[in-house]
Amino acid sequence: MQNVKEWLRQTAVGMAHVHQRGFIHRDLKPRNILFSGDPDDEKSHIVIGDFGLATVPNSKKAEFHDAFGKEDDFATNDLGTYEYMAPEQRAREEIDEKVDVYAFGIICYEVMSSYVEHSERKEFLEKVRTTKDDYFEDDEEAVGNL
Repeated sequence: MQNVKEWLRQTAVGMAHVHQRGFIHRDLKPRNILFSGDPDDEKSHIVIGDFGLATVPNSKKAEFHDAFGKEDDFATNDLGTYEYMAPEQRAREEIDEKVDVYAFGIICYEVMSSYVEHSERKEFLEKVRTTKDDYFEDDEEAVGNL
């Protein structure tokens, strides 16, 4: 479990680095969190990959307009991976770095919980997205792993 906590910490640091540079990843998910080598090697570290959907917050688009002649010139209109998308991202509302933090929270919960079936996981994640209840407070296994 100690390795998992370190990997999550490194992911958070990497995400903060991306945000400090003024970007939003928009597709943070386990498949885009990579190891620089063998995960069992202490020298290995986490790398965040696949910036194909990356964009900038609306507050920074004017800077990109000046630099590239077009706002958000490099970004696609694709949204990301449904299971990890924040509600505002799915609704195509204005987004900021919080959509990556939301995705990271889902990843953390998945890592700290154990689901027997994929359908259990999907059902839980849909409840998180569609209600305001705190489903995490009653999950003793996930809370105990923190």
